[in-house]
Amino acid sequence: MTAATRAVAAIVGSAFDEALLARLDLEPRDIETSWGRFQLHHARAIERPDGLEAWVSFRHGLPHRFLPNQIPYRAQAAALAALGTGALLVTSSVGVLDPDIPLHRAMLVSDIIMLENRLPDGTAATLFERPRPGQGHLVLREGLLSSALTEQLRALEVDLADASPVFGWVGGPRTKTAAENRAWALLGAQVNSMTLAPELVLANELQIPTTAVVVGHKRSADQGEGPSDADEVGESLRAGRDALEEVVVAFLERATPVPFGNHIYRFADPPPEAATTTRSSPATGEAVATPPSPPPAPATLDPVAHVRRRLPDREAAGPSSRLEGGLLNHVWRVRGEPSSVIVKHAPPFVATAPEIALDPGRIVIETTCLRELGPGGRLSAVCGDGVRPPALLDFDADAHVAVIEDLGPLPDLAAALAAGDGDAGALGGSLGRFIGRLHGMSLSDPLLAVDLENDAVQRTRLEVQYRAIGDILGAEGVADGDSLGARAVDLGERLLAPGACAIMGDLWPASVLVTAKGRLRVIDWELAHWGSPAQDVGHLAAHLFMQGHRSDDPDATARFETAATAFLEGYRAVLGGAIRMLWSEATIADAAVHAGCEILVRAAGPFQAGSLYDGLEADATPRREAVARAAALLRDAAAEGRALLAALTS
Repeated sequence: MTAATRAVAAIVGSAFDEALLARLDLEPRDIETSWGRFQLHHARAIERPDGLEAWVSFRHGLPHRFLPNQIPYRAQAAALAALGTGALLVTSSVGVLDPDIPLHRAMLVSDIIMLENRLPDGTAATLFERPRPGQGHLVLREGLLSSALTEQLRALEVDLADASPVFGWVGGPRTKTAAENRAWALLGAQVNSMTLAPELVLANELQIPTTAVVVGHKRSADQGEGPSDADEVGESLRAGRDALEEVVVAFLERATPVPFGNHIYRFADPPPEAATTTRSSPATGEAVATPPSPPPAPATLDPVAHVRRRLPDREAAGPSSRLEGGLLNHVWRVRGEPSSVIVKHAPPFVATAPEIALDPGRIVIETTCLRELGPGGRLSAVCGDGVRPPALLDFDADAHVAVIEDLGPLPDLAAALAAGDGDAGALGGSLGRFIGRLHGMSLSDPLLAVDLENDAVQRTRLEVQYRAIGDILGAEGVADGDSLGARAVDLGERLLAPGACAIMGDLWPASVLVTAKGRLRVIDWELAHWGSPAQDVGHLAAHLFMQGHRSDDPDATARFETAATAFLEGYRAVLGGAIRMLWSEATIADAAVHAGCEILVRAAGPFQAGSLYDGLEADATPRREAVARAAALLRDAAAEGRALLAALTS
């Protein structure tokens, strides 16, 4: 799976209609994907004890509108993945080629023959339509059908025939000739139809464990295919539907997600559009070839020379000036024409704490985010309300150096709120809508889960932050520090698993710059990953609390609180009904635990230096108050989370 498992699902065909709608109380929901909108149906009548939702896809639409060659297969697969599908049943009514295969009995498919890996429109049956980071080969270790799910179906005590036919896929929309049917039988196919196989392939590319059940509704071997009369076709399909319906319902009620049994083999990622072999011309915006350059040694990186080499049509006058405030990277401003630029180098450690190793590949994540959030990117629609990231001008992947638009010496969100520059509610609301769109829109593009795989950063956060909590609380004299520390470690370990959406990953006031017109620029995306929205929302909540807590100005404290509430209100408003797909009581509790951990490492832990609590002794009142607040968030995460995120949960 590429997203957190939240659902089981079934794909059904022409035989199913409103009767299934009534039985399962199906609620339609349109899911936006990179391949267009696709409608799925939530089976509200099924309440599973494990909390997973049950979903149904009518592949031909409801009412029937897609012929087999018109089914939007990629959109359907992406929509199922966006829901977090961890177990998928694909069904089909089939023509029977083998005389020993029964009609009108549900049968588990044993294998697939798909002579060409193509969709009916002639394009390859893949979601990797163009070169992109994260692309790869689908390597079939157990075939297209999950053996674990197949065994589950056998154990569900539904009426399955003993036969397990080999399925042959023929695109349609016409039926097969007698000679074609004889040829399929010679190839080893025992049944065939115009659907099913593309769905199995695309689901496997999205690492969704999948099984298939078919029912024969006609004899196809050695004859032109019939029935041909509309009434005969309808009656034949209805007979097959009755056999399949019990299997579908049982699967949705009782099937459980299983590990993905195949593998996506990935070579080195192809160069991003603005990476080692290209740059953006400021005059035309077109990609211009740039010869690759050897990576400079981190200690000797000359940012002015780097800009001159990588962007020769810019005049890099120099000298460079190192920028302060960042924790993870070396950052310089290089002056020149037509404008100054920012040069960012990611060393293999935390720049301000070299003893902490950190994957330099994090800058690949940042440049991916800047590219996809930029004009023409998959997430360009996330930007709005005057909120956007800086533009990416060049990326040298070998040297782990990016050249980025210089936004100028702007105040960050904390400085703007402290000074009263701008409307606190407007600033918080704009940021909330931006992050809400990021979470909601990425939910419908599961391939971003591949592009934003940032496991190394999450593991570092587990070791440096979450595992430190028990020791911090013990040193601060918190009696139940060990149990609270265990809760923090549990969260950190769970957050290693793929999440639900793209998250910014470092959402604190220093990552949000404010222009003179009150517009926001969100910077420092190297910790972005496919994760839990609890991390973004909990992180910002913790930092706005700390800013207000350490302010000597009651009006400024009130502005931080206003911004925090407005952020949540804007976030909730832009997500609408999709909030149910991202947030649950468990997610709210996770946000509280993360907020507590973030407060602790800043107030009394490894990131106290340079923080708002820098230099405070253990008995200092602000430090004790911060530790107490963090411990409360960890101790009663459910209640504290609801209070912390009241504007989100009300």
